[in-house]
Amino acid sequence: YDSQDRLISNSSTTFGYTERGTLLTRMENNQTTSYNYDLMGNLLSVTLPNSTEIEYITDAKNRRIAKKVNGVVTQKFLYLNQLEPIAELDANDNIVSLFIYGTRSNTPDYVVKNNVKYKVVTNQLGSVIKVVNVSSGEIVQAIEYDSFGNILSNSNPTFQPFRLAGGIYDVDTQLTRFGARDYDSREGRWTTKDPIKFDGGRNFYVYAGNNSVNRIDESGLAYRCTRPLRPGGVSLGVQIGVAYHEYLCTSNLDICFGTTAGNRLTTPEEDNYEAGLCRNLGDNQCIDECLTDVYKNKEIISNYSIANFNCKDYAYYIYSYCAFKCGKSNSNYYPNGEETYETYEYIMNMEN
Repeated sequence: YDSQDRLISNSSTTFGYTERGTLLTRMENNQTTSYNYDLMGNLLSVTLPNSTEIEYITDAKNRRIAKKVNGVVTQKFLYLNQLEPIAELDANDNIVSLFIYGTRSNTPDYVVKNNVKYKVVTNQLGSVIKVVNVSSGEIVQAIEYDSFGNILSNSNPTFQPFRLAGGIYDVDTQLTRFGARDYDSREGRWTTKDPIKFDGGRNFYVYAGNNSVNRIDESGLAYRCTRPLRPGGVSLGVQIGVAYHEYLCTSNLDICFGTTAGNRLTTPEEDNYEAGLCRNLGDNQCIDECLTDVYKNKEIISNYSIANFNCKDYAYYIYSYCAFKCGKSNSNYYPNGEETYETYEYIMNMEN
């Protein structure tokens, strides 16, 4: 390893990186694989040792929506939200598979192919281990992994794309896509740095805290945002002391919301992101989904007041509520200990 925790070599493989810390080359037994990324850290293409060119198409929300092999589209995806693909398509946009979610957010419960429903059986991580025909009971796919997620056996590799912890596996590159990054189970590491830097830990490449047997690295970001006040609809242009509006945003700032006078839930249009005024609160899909649910259900506090329970208090309490539901700490909201609140009773009341 070098001083930035980048893996430089192991017993059989050497690695090269760009100045941004993205994996550039992987050389094993004198065979080189090359990688190319965009400025957002999305993997754009992989050139395999046999010169096969794998390309990926990413949409404006950094979701991988298509794959090409030597310039020919071989696979497409449609998404339900930021993280959940609901359909796999072929090059002509015909539906190959439909994915139905229920008990897990990272892995579907059922796959439908050619009007036949299949049950997806997973382990404790959400890794697919079997796919079973619901009508006949036939096992159409069985997968075994090692402790890092390397595939030891797969009876039907192209039947469906979900593998370790519900990630989208590429049989050509042997990489698993999780939201914004790609995981290489051969080294047990990400191919790019963690986009949330030290908020995700001291090592920017480590996967699931080096505990891939018991943990997963979920993708989904929450943001604490502030903006200048807008009296009469006209922005002051700058934040003055503690006189500012505070609100929450979900992944890629898709949904932003807070509360204001009159117990009114502010809309995404009113809380548009303003550069430099949002701080990442960490990487957790459960919290991201909880915030989305709060917004969709229009959950606001009925005792708004500037002095006692304002937009700042609301944002803190809602984030604390979601952190509590997801088994996470809310301490990262005020990392310097600038403010503390007793939230347990409030959270329990809201939960009830």
